[in-house]
Amino acid sequence: MENLFLLLIILIVLLVIIGYSAVNNRKMQKYTLEKIKNSYGQPCDREYKYGEYSHIAGYANNHSSEYTVDDITWNDLNMDEVYRQMNYTQSSAGDEYLYYLLRNPRLTGSAPEGFEEKIKYYSENEDSRLKLQTALYKCGRTGKYSIYDYLNNLDVIANENFNKDIWLLLLYAAAFGASFVHPFGMVALVGLLAYGGITYFSTKKRIEPYIISFAYVFRVLKGADTICGVKDATIKKEQERLKELKLSMGSFSRFSYIVMSQNGGTGNILEILLDYINIFFHLDIIKFFHMRNELKKNWDKIDEILTITGYIDSIIAIGCYRAYLQSWCVPEFDTSENGHYEATQIYHPLLTDPVGNNVDLKRGIILTGSNASGKSTMLKTLTIGAILAQSINTVPALYYRAPAYKIYTSLALTDDILAGES
Repeated sequence: MENLFLLLIILIVLLVIIGYSAVNNRKMQKYTLEKIKNSYGQPCDREYKYGEYSHIAGYANNHSSEYTVDDITWNDLNMDEVYRQMNYTQSSAGDEYLYYLLRNPRLTGSAPEGFEEKIKYYSENEDSRLKLQTALYKCGRTGKYSIYDYLNNLDVIANENFNKDIWLLLLYAAAFGASFVHPFGMVALVGLLAYGGITYFSTKKRIEPYIISFAYVFRVLKGADTICGVKDATIKKEQERLKELKLSMGSFSRFSYIVMSQNGGTGNILEILLDYINIFFHLDIIKFFHMRNELKKNWDKIDEILTITGYIDSIIAIGCYRAYLQSWCVPEFDTSENGHYEATQIYHPLLTDPVGNNVDLKRGIILTGSNASGKSTMLKTLTIGAILAQSINTVPALYYRAPAYKIYTSLALTDDILAGES
């Protein structure tokens, strides 16, 4: 009777814990949804944790392009600040893909097929936008390292495998069977358990950084599932491709909980029990090396999933940025032989109270004026307008028409447009 009462108490406690977790999760989901919803068209107030910004270039560094904005030009134009201003993305994949777009303006001018249509659709359809943003938010972020930083270094542990861990399991089975017929079997089993515990932590320390990246890949795969579950004809093509790629990664995801559970930190009793099982039986290490092999074999598919996910995230972020700008236009591109730069009320997006200017340039010009009269700001305004036109199809102006440019600058290093110094 006492045992039954104790069991009932334990059951009630477990139900309370599960109920509390469910209610807390619903509150967090509601809070996240409201935060995403209320941020639309508002100044981007994202705060980057220490070192977090360093991963932003990961995707760009691993994908070549016909033309890339060089570091001098990027810094001259304060493009890091322009990027931060528009980065309404919800995932690391979105962070990195949006940066890639800005760093690699198109020389073809016109945006890819469907690019503008998708931006417009999600700008006008809040429900569809919020469903996708919630799914993208669940993908999470990787912290101060890009997933490419980890995956490009998989060769560091390329020569390691789980053969010794398989042998350990076989020896466990043999010692356990021998313990029924000879006392030495039990001694051997205890010795093997001690060996398993000691060797576990040294191996785990080496593979721990990669588990973080695996966890992010896993979240991206789960996010792809959620994205595919949204009824949305606008991204039907992307959803079908994600389904194909996700299906081919089934072996990576299967039983991945053995490895991923240790990043939960929830204090769940089952997770704690699994931790001890892993310490002595190395199940997570065996699964880790299997996942590593799957990633190396399917790296191009993971890369494509990240590309599609980042693309969708960036598309929505561009719509959010347009809602924030005081005015904007979709650029037109002049493909004629003698095309010229023409803009109406173009302004610098980083200025708090900007003054728009009309520009019609058919040839090179000499821009003169007194110190701090706005010469540098004007030059930066025109070049930033070109970069935004050729990357996110959005220009802070009422009208913009120009050829597609390769842009290079060399401006005074002492200029600081944010501080008003020129």
